[in-house]
This record gives sequence, structure tokens and C-alpha cells, in this order.
Amino acid sequence: FVPSLPKPIEADTVIMITVGTPSLSSGAADLSYIYHIAEELRGAARQPLILTMKSTVPPGTGVKLMQRYFKDTSIAYVSNPEFLREGQAIWDWYHPSRIIIGAEDNETSKIVRQLYSDINAPLIITDITSAETIKYAANAFLVTKISFINEIANLCEAIDANIDDVAKGIGLDPRIGPDFLRAGLGYGGSCFPKDARAIDFSALNKGYDFRLLKATIEVNTRQRILAVHKLKQLLNGLAGKEIALLGLAFKPDTDDTREAPSLDIAYLLCE
Repeated sequence: FVPSLPKPIEADTVIMITVGTPSLSSGAADLSYIYHIAEELRGAARQPLILTMKSTVPPGTGVKLMQRYFKDTSIAYVSNPEFLREGQAIWDWYHPSRIIIGAEDNETSKIVRQLYSDINAPLIITDITSAETIKYAANAFLVTKISFINEIANLCEAIDANIDDVAKGIGLDPRIGPDFLRAGLGYGGSCFPKDARAIDFSALNKGYDFRLLKATIEVNTRQRILAVHKLKQLLNGLAGKEIALLGLAFKPDTDDTREAPSLDIAYLLCE
């Protein structure tokens, strides 16, 4: 891993881009780091090379980059999204659930495929935009599953049912599975929130109203507020009360507090 492009860039080099794509205030993904690298690479490349995009970028980004920066150059572009979990990234790299390669031609995809020759995992070769969409669609589905089980938990509370038993019963269905069915304060971290907002923004930008995803995001925001409302009811108000938050990171086995539910709750408690 290097913070800048190597000089000189050797022929047939495969360069993986792993920079962040954080949210803008609009919800769109901030691609400024991507554009900076593309501009720098276009000026530095003198030999054929392959730019492999590991960063999560909105569908259509790769095609736009090729048209804007790499047209009539010796640079080939591949979308190769990563599916690494925080706290388990090394394991996930060597034991991926799938490898996705999106390329314009077979020769380019073959070269990138060789990078994973010692890894046994299902492989999908597709076009660039479809590869980008796979990453966003996967995360959109997972956040929807999280918000769904939280809505079921709220229903269980209203009808006096046991959410743990309900979630277990749902998860035993092989069509659903048990993962991401643990009711709680909602999702957080550096990926799920920004990716959900970004795919929603991308859909709107193309004239499509992604209502299911909007509801998913709304439910996730509301879970934090509901927790504070419950505290107010149980404690008969929060004025003068001392409340401890056990755990600040957005999930176990990581110290990442980006968009962690705990921070939203702490803010609401101080209001």
C-alpha cells in the first residue's frame, strides 16, 4: 500500500485504488479522491496498465472515468469491489464469499483474475457498471434487513411478543438466514450509512425514487430516537440523571465510531 503513484509506472502494472468515498451533505458519494488519482494517473502512465477500483463508487462511475480521463490512453479500467468487514478484513481477503470483476474485455479481466489464483471463491465476470451495482445492492439489502428486523422488534413490543424468538424462527428459514436479524439500535460505521445514502442519491439522479431504501434509512434514524424516548419513560424524565453508554464503536471488534448509534444517542441525551 502506498499513498501516491509509483514512479516510473512499469508496463502491465495493476494498480488498485482503495481511497475513501465519504458522503457529501447531499448524500452523494464524494469522488474527489478518485478524480485526483485518475488525473494523476493519466498524466503519469506511459505504458499499458490496469486500474482496478476497490473503492465503493456509484454505478456508472467507471464508465465516466474512462470517458473523461482514460479515453485514447493505454489505461484499462476494472471494477473489483471489496467485501471486507471491519475487524475481520484479513480473513475476508483470503476467504471471500465471492470475487466480482467488471471489465470491458476478456483479456483485462483474465489478468485481474490471476491476482486471486490462490483463493477459492465463486467468481463473477461482468461489465463495469454491473460490478459497481453488485456492491451497492449488497449493502442496500443488508441495511434493509437490519431495519426490517428493527421494525419487527417494535411490533413485537406493541403486541407483547418475544423478538429474540421471532428472529430465530425467521432466521431458520434457509431463504432468509440468521445473519443481520439482531434487533437493536440500527446500523452505523463507515460503509452502510454512506452507501445507503449514495445509492438513494444515485437513484434520484437517474429519476428513480427508491422508496424502500428511503424507508430503511428513516427507520435506522428513528431507532436512536426511540431508545432515548424509552429512557425518558423509564426514568420519568432525564433531567439530573446519570446515564452510562457501554461501548462507543458502531460494532464489536473495532474501534470505529463513525456514525455509531452511541454518538447519536449521546447527542440526544444532552439536548
